[in-house]
Amino acid sequence: MFTIENERFAIPLEYAAGAKLFNVVVDDDNTCRLLLQRKCFDTKVFMIPLNKITSKVIPENHLKIIYENFGNEAKLALDLIQYDKKYESAMQFIFGNTIICSTSEICKKIAYNNSFGLRCVNMEGDIFEPMGTMSGGSMQKGDNLIVKVQELNFLQSKIKEIRLAIVDLKNQLSEINDTSNNQFLKL
Repeated sequence: MFTIENERFAIPLEYAAGAKLFNVVVDDDNTCRLLLQRKCFDTKVFMIPLNKITSKVIPENHLKIIYENFGNEAKLALDLIQYDKKYESAMQFIFGNTIICSTSEICKKIAYNNSFGLRCVNMEGDIFEPMGTMSGGSMQKGDNLIVKVQELNFLQSKIKEIRLAIVDLKNQLSEINDTSNNQFLKL
């Protein structure tokens, strides 16, 4: 449902999203109810109904102060992804309350500041919560799910392009065969 603009932000974005990456996004609460009633899932599933989901988004004045003080060293996670606007409420729910910072020091300054008290994630995936907790550090470099899904999406789009090109070439070949057969019959 989203792509990342720069792969270097893949690890912090994956940590920012956490388990929400595995939530199922549906159009409305009625769809949720139907899916649950019909037992469409074998395991426990969390759903995000686009018509009901609300999220805590960082106020613009806080972002302005953060950008003035830290420049490109601190970015709203939501600004680091691309997505279809119809999924905006879901993306805000997942990424809208997290700042991605270049260093742990900047994370601490933002997360533990009483004026802001915002959730921050550094480039290694360490999470700094306003209440003083910190977690992270377990992801290995090749383990990033977002990068793997992005690669899969890229390969699927290439396959689709190739299939369309094959259909186009078959049509051209058919036209050539028809033209040559018609010319042969005229002789």
